[in-house]
Amino acid sequence: VLAFGTSATPLRHSPAYLCCTGHNLILGLPPGSFEPFFTYEAGSQTWQGFIPEIWDELSKEMGFSYTIHPNPSMDFLTANASNWPYDAGIIDSSVPEVQSIRMADTWECTTAFLDSSAGAMVLKTTQVVGLFRLFDPFTGELWGAIVGTIFAAAFLLVLLNMLAPSQEFARLSLRQRLPSCESSLMSVYHMFAAALGGEDYEWITWEGRLLRIAILFFVLIIASSYTANLAAFLNSSPFTVWGPRNIDELRDSRACFTTDQEEARFGAFVKSSVSAGPMMAMSFLEGKEFCHQALRNGQADVWIHPYESLKMYLVDNCGDLELVENIRIVPNTWGFILKAEQRHLAANLSAALGHFKQQAAY
Repeated sequence: VLAFGTSATPLRHSPAYLCCTGHNLILGLPPGSFEPFFTYEAGSQTWQGFIPEIWDELSKEMGFSYTIHPNPSMDFLTANASNWPYDAGIIDSSVPEVQSIRMADTWECTTAFLDSSAGAMVLKTTQVVGLFRLFDPFTGELWGAIVGTIFAAAFLLVLLNMLAPSQEFARLSLRQRLPSCESSLMSVYHMFAAALGGEDYEWITWEGRLLRIAILFFVLIIASSYTANLAAFLNSSPFTVWGPRNIDELRDSRACFTTDQEEARFGAFVKSSVSAGPMMAMSFLEGKEFCHQALRNGQADVWIHPYESLKMYLVDNCGDLELVENIRIVPNTWGFILKAEQRHLAANLSAALGHFKQQAAY
């Protein structure tokens, strides 16, 4: 290629180009919505989404026409292939049990049209912003320590005025230099003013000046720490994210699964779990809403589900949900399943899929 100065260009068609002209294939999909893979419109009994669009492209490449029929059951482990009325269905071929049905000369799987994995979704809540948020950069214990230090400095100022007075008060006896209630309050005032950057006390003795240096150093530390923490608070997210943030935390979490099948497959990664029920006992949307509610009421810490499906659900529910990008477990290899007697068709579908995945449209 380099010698002739040309560039390699992808093939316009796959080896399966127009191999099935004149054939009408039946694709079986569940009568429900499993976004983004497919959405079902019950009124018109039509499907839309990623999988129907893939079959649009495959039909153009291979020359067949197709229809989609409802397939209420996706349990290929117990289904009788001889009575199966479809030409193809969808399956996660990475499930260990799928390998057994392929070896049994009953079913055949195509190459994957999507390689993915299971992701994790957690709950997030909006932080309540109160009138006293300016105190948030420090904890209550630290604010108490600061106030205590200010009172201690005021007490030291009173002692210095008694024991090391200025020349003006040195001629007075110790009894006469005892602080009054007003002078004690003034000492507290001056220390609070110094802490807030408004010092106006006149330091005459060297002992007092040493105390002033200590107070200024204390104010420097407090002001710098408060400013840094305040900036961090103002720039922080207004949301509190709950649940695990990585695989290690996932092991100690309680997870929700939309189906019993997912619970059986992914349950080993968590401490405990709750499930919406069998796959066909409710719609996919009902299973998702079950786990969403489980996060809200505290029944679960995390929701484990195929990543792309979680991402689509997040589009309409981003107000209180967040994807955990650091948690991706167990690969999902989504492909099409056919009866073993249609191995030739499966091979052609695989060739067309491999070609389509290299195109920009994919």
